[in-house]
Amino acid sequence: MKLLFLIICLANFNISYGANLTVKLSSLNWCPYVIENPDKNGVIQNIIEAAFYTQGYKIETNIMPWDSALSETKLGNYDAIFPADKTTERIKYFNFSAPIIRTSLVLITLKNSKIKYNKYDNLNMTYNELKQYRFGVIRGYAYEKNFDERKDLRKIISTDEQSNMRKLKLKEIDIALIDKNVALYFIQKNPNEFEDTFTILKPEIEISDLYMAFSKKALNSENKLKAFNKGLKEIKDNGLYDDILKKFQNP
Repeated sequence: MKLLFLIICLANFNISYGANLTVKLSSLNWCPYVIENPDKNGVIQNIIEAAFYTQGYKIETNIMPWDSALSETKLGNYDAIFPADKTTERIKYFNFSAPIIRTSLVLITLKNSKIKYNKYDNLNMTYNELKQYRFGVIRGYAYEKNFDERKDLRKIISTDEQSNMRKLKLKEIDIALIDKNVALYFIQKNPNEFEDTFTILKPEIEISDLYMAFSKKALNSENKLKAFNKGLKEIKDNGLYDDILKKFQNP
């Protein structure tokens, strides 16, 4: 009887332990950082998987529209969402990891457009100069802090980056706010549609970090956050992180 009780306890322990070693993640299809393809992951997916692997975790990622991923993870239905900007509003619901990767937010226009801008220390002055134009944005995204807070700018919402770029091509918007690498990815992957169509304005609007955001409502999320940060440091220390970035920069 005691032996049977011990076997049951060990079985329950193993089930619980195994469950704790799986991390459920939500994200969006955001090439080249996140790619919804079973045969090829994006650069951030590779970094996250490698970091968790060093700590004995496996990951399960569900790709969905960004606003759905954000709301589902906020409720605790997923352990974490990535890649996420850190904002004052999001800190209420999420604990953020160490920075994963640094990115550039840029403005793109049609190639024959005469739109130019000056980047001031106070970016509200920049947006004042561009106030007459229509900005293309993605539902649920966080952009630059001042831009997000401006209610007087005309922001035309799309569900994904490719749709946003198509609106720009069709002149339904005047400017698209987009990550530089995302813009370059779609231009290179869709030459018939986008090549020789857009201009990436300089300088960039903002250079910022992207993170994993762990839901405060998810079970054991703090332990998983600590494991990820530890694993991220390990792959940076052993050179694997740099190898992943080099592969991304030189496909």
